Amino acid sequence: MSSAVPNAAPSYRGKLCTTVLESVRRERWGEGALGRAPGQHVDAIESCRGLSWLPASDLDMLNRASLAEAGRDGYVDFWRRYTSRTRDSVLFGPFVSGAFRIFGMRPEGFLRWVGRAWSATTRNYGDITFTEGSGFADLSLVEIPVAGRLTTVAASLEGSLYGVLDLCRHEGSIEVDESRLHGEGVVWLRVSWEGTQT
Repeated sequence: MSSAVPNAAPSYRGKLCTTVLESVRRERWGEGALGRAPGQHVDAIESCRGLSWLPASDLDMLNRASLAEAGRDGYVDFWRRYTSRTRDSVLFGPFVSGAFRIFGMRPEGFLRWVGRAWSATTRNYGDITFTEGSGFADLSLVEIPVAGRLTTVAASLEGSLYGVLDLCRHEGSIEVDESRLHGEGVVWLRVSWEGTQT
């Protein structure tokens, strides 16, 4: 069931925005991204409080600038590394430890909780559906508002799902279908994995 408020603007949890900004600053392309992002959006992120909600446009603008500087592969890798470090984060640590306790190192368990993490860090930004198969899982972000139908959203999810595989110590691949992103507000991703890494 969607927690969206009809016609309400999409937003992100402040703590997500500040930790992403801190991570961007550590990248070799980070200075270029910060130079591209309009200053008022960076200022809004810097001044927000952790549990507050920030208009999605602030982080979306930083993400667009990061994608432009890093390129798609570099941007996906950024989100992969960001997600694989969440085990110790204040924001995502409880989700990760809970998933380890319940599912062990099985990727399907972690992937089932991606929707919970999305709901905890976004408002009015769509919902994630999950379907499990044998050695794969399909996730879709649906009902994305028009303002959020951005390539960065699909690429951030792709990188984050690779990060989930890294947390579970599994190798795998991710297919992304953005063909319905702009028209219908849907991104589909299939995560396939192999055995535990050595």
